[in-house]
Amino acid sequence: MSSLSLSAILTIVDEATRPLKGIQKESQRLTDAFREQSKELKQLKRSQNDIESFKRLKSSLKDTSQNLAIAKKATERLTREHAALPKVTKAMTRELERAQKSVEKLTHLKLNQTAQLKQNIAVLKQAGINTNQLRLHEKGLTDQIDAATQALKSQKAQLAQVQARQAAIAQAHANYEGASNFEAQIGSVAAQAAISAS
Repeated sequence: MSSLSLSAILTIVDEATRPLKGIQKESQRLTDAFREQSKELKQLKRSQNDIESFKRLKSSLKDTSQNLAIAKKATERLTREHAALPKVTKAMTRELERAQKSVEKLTHLKLNQTAQLKQNIAVLKQAGINTNQLRLHEKGLTDQIDAATQALKSQKAQLAQVQARQAAIAQAHANYEGASNFEAQIGSVAAQAAISAS
């Protein structure tokens, strides 16, 4: 069995492991890119959800404002009727109280919704979204989400291919090392047998 110098062995090892190192680097690069693309997609979807939340809140605020205006008119009407009558019944008093409570409740709700809407607008503005141009931003977001989703699928497929190659090379190295160890063991047994026979 011919002996090899240490430098020759190191050269062989380096040549054998070079493809695996290259694939490991490529795998890490794709993993990092996949992670960044996932973060970008999540942010885009978050902005899309913020827009939907803004639209729902704006619609709810509009309904609340309309209901509040109706409740105020009803309260004003009942107040005038009370003032015009010499004697007010308990039923009329209860009706006025209900109308006043409705106005109070709707006023409080409107204040809360207005505050939430302002907060929502601030979040959208921070994401670069102008609420006066929602349709334009929605279209842009949809296109960006589609592109990011496709890019993510492509990166995922590439990563799976690289990881499969990495696993195959690792298995080949394991098989090679196993065979080398077996060969070394056979050589050792043969050497011992030769010593014993002498």
